[in-house]
Amino acid sequence: MIPFKDFLSIMAQSRALSTFGPDFESNVVTKAWLAKLRDISASDLGIAMTKLSGNREFPTANEIIEFCQQVHNEAELLPEVAFAMLWNKIGSVGGYGHPELPNEIGLACERLGGWGHICRTWADESRTWHEKEFREVYGNVIETKARGLLVETSKYAPQALGAAKAKQIHPGLKEALRMAVSSAEPHKQSLTDLLKTMRSDPK
Repeated sequence: MIPFKDFLSIMAQSRALSTFGPDFESNVVTKAWLAKLRDISASDLGIAMTKLSGNREFPTANEIIEFCQQVHNEAELLPEVAFAMLWNKIGSVGGYGHPELPNEIGLACERLGGWGHICRTWADESRTWHEKEFREVYGNVIETKARGLLVETSKYAPQALGAAKAKQIHPGLKEALRMAVSSAEPHKQSLTDLLKTMRSDPK
């Protein structure tokens, strides 16, 4: 559940950009909106409000929920949305954490020096410059994907952070590793030789 303080801060700032909308100074109104949006993280809510706020009419709670669902469902995000997601992750995860990011954003993050480097060097006063740099790198990743040449998986992508990574290991490699680790006798065949045999196997 999103912390009340974070929720109120995001919503109050976003509400200031619209002529018409809910009164977040009212406890009843604020609690009603929080109950509706309680399952959205502060990071996702920040991204949603960055994109949706600023019109005459404040976005509805359902529009915010739908946007957040689309963010998680889309493999490829608009550059400004992708950057907002990355920027918000810096505050919510921190330099000592390990973020979960869509593959394309994760790859851009790696090419910009990695999560630790970004958290240490990116600052609010230079956000515009960082966004320009990110857009260029992210654009290259998206272009590579559009050409069907993107074969990398970012270490920050969900499939790399979860059990899916283990499923991608070639069965022959797993067997070679199992034999190399479990055998109590001196190895007659090195792990390197086992890997060479596996790779040369026509099956």
